[in-house]
Amino acid sequence: MSDGHEREVEELGRVLASDAFVASPMLAAFLRFVVEETLAGRADRLKAYTIAVGALDRPEDFDPNDNPLVRVQARRLRRALERHYLTDGRDADLVIELPLGTYVPSFVPRDAAARPTGRAPPPSRAGDPRGRPGSRHRRHRTFPLPRGVAPLLVLLVVATAFTGWYAGSWLGVPAETRPAETVNLAVSRSSSETETTVIGLDASRVLPLVTVTVDVREPKPFDFDAEVYRSDIESFAGRFDDAVVVTRRATPTQPTPGQPLYRLRFLVAREGGTTNAHVQLVHVADERVLRSTALVVDRSRSPAHESFATPADLAFVRDAVQLHGAISQDLANLPDLGPELACLTRAWTHQLEPSPGSRLAAEECLIPLVTANPRLAPALTMLGVVHLGEPRRRGEVTDDDPLARAEAVIRRATAITPTSSAPYQVLQNLLLARGDIDAAVIAGKRSVQNNPEDMNAIGAHGAVLARIGRYEEAVHLLDRAAANTAVLPKWVRFHAFLALNNLGRTREADDGVALLAGSSEPLDLAAAAIRAHRRGDEAAAAAAVASLLKAEPEMRDDPRAHLRRSGFTEAVADRFLVDLVAAGLHRARM
Repeated sequence: MSDGHEREVEELGRVLASDAFVASPMLAAFLRFVVEETLAGRADRLKAYTIAVGALDRPEDFDPNDNPLVRVQARRLRRALERHYLTDGRDADLVIELPLGTYVPSFVPRDAAARPTGRAPPPSRAGDPRGRPGSRHRRHRTFPLPRGVAPLLVLLVVATAFTGWYAGSWLGVPAETRPAETVNLAVSRSSSETETTVIGLDASRVLPLVTVTVDVREPKPFDFDAEVYRSDIESFAGRFDDAVVVTRRATPTQPTPGQPLYRLRFLVAREGGTTNAHVQLVHVADERVLRSTALVVDRSRSPAHESFATPADLAFVRDAVQLHGAISQDLANLPDLGPELACLTRAWTHQLEPSPGSRLAAEECLIPLVTANPRLAPALTMLGVVHLGEPRRRGEVTDDDPLARAEAVIRRATAITPTSSAPYQVLQNLLLARGDIDAAVIAGKRSVQNNPEDMNAIGAHGAVLARIGRYEEAVHLLDRAAANTAVLPKWVRFHAFLALNNLGRTREADDGVALLAGSSEPLDLAAAAIRAHRRGDEAAAAAAVASLLKAEPEMRDDPRAHLRRSGFTEAVADRFLVDLVAAGLHRARM
């Protein structure tokens, strides 16, 4: 959000986190849309048509004169806000109202709002709320909150403060260099100015598209609304915006050439006493079925993040759309990807199993890609991953600092997509490499908050906690990531080894090392050496140490310095080196 609206943004987050709005995605989408548009300086566009198309998933031929949907939902929203401020929000300092006769919300201090007044603002604040605009307005992607996010949105105040702090404070960046606004809220720019300065493609024209269809067959389930259910699924999938783009039209506009389209197809029926769904993930162009399952739909349940229990339908969606999930795996086998998506796929492969060769290949395509497409946030994020990998492989300090380059691209990625998880996953590692542990933990929490079902976010934050010695928390998160990821990055397995090993749970630690076989990463080789030594296989331990020193010579001369540059605290590095030295690494400057 732009500067000056912190109170309004925080209050919106609290309202959306309340039980009533979590239970009603349509009202949540309505409220989020009208508040964000108002704060963006576009209150004059809040008409029935723009709300129906931009927030309520109606097609562009929607006619508000024939369909009272928006008026009906506005009445429901007014009642819901009134109930909220009599119950959960009774102690709020700021009250959000939707006055009669307008779709423009008001923000009233509590001392001036004992109860909603129901009085409309002057007509000049908005046009005829029922009028259809004379020209087509841009359709804004808004995602109603998925079920189960309410407890995490309580942290919105902290997250908002962190965003502002990161933008200009944590590295002492001058205020004049901070981004003045974030995506979709450019108050000080006219639309024509913005369009003339924007070049290249954004994620919506590059990432694979996903559409959701829900068909209900006889016998129809009781109390099942297919439109609400579809909206819930779309909202959940839309949070993985670093890997896919969810299109909310059954027949989306023509994708960019080389941009594949997938469909999540739900066939729902009442069978016996339960509501069941047959679900498929389909590659639309050739109707290939990538995944399919039959499951019970239980909309009374929401993701229980502490117990790993995610409803079966949402788990299927997550496994399809998250990075390194079914769609990502399919992309690696498609011959006709656009050059932008092909480059991203190469970078994702590097992230999954890094090596010096894969890093160079990813860097060679990513640098020209982000130059030509400066709004392509996933490419900026992956370039940050690539730059951040450089200091861990070479210890020299140069004028061309890889950390500074990583910071520059991650700063841009967070400005473009402040609600995405992926840039903050990289940011936490950048901050840790700089030695700012507290800021790294905050960034990691933000990445999980932005998408608590993204197993890459869960695993990445667990890896950071392992490197700073918070082992029990790390094991909890890394176990959750491992339990919910079909193709697990090897760095997740290494950090699980690190945490369990340093806790003294050596049998559990060693069980996962076999899955690191074939890796050329120095830390994976170190884990293999420690495991071989514990098993009495000194020849295997010696071979692993030799490969480690070949891959990273600094581990012979100053192993602690290398581990510190990788984000290990001194205590964690020392504990790990005890076992590594025992496995055959020569002690040096310890």
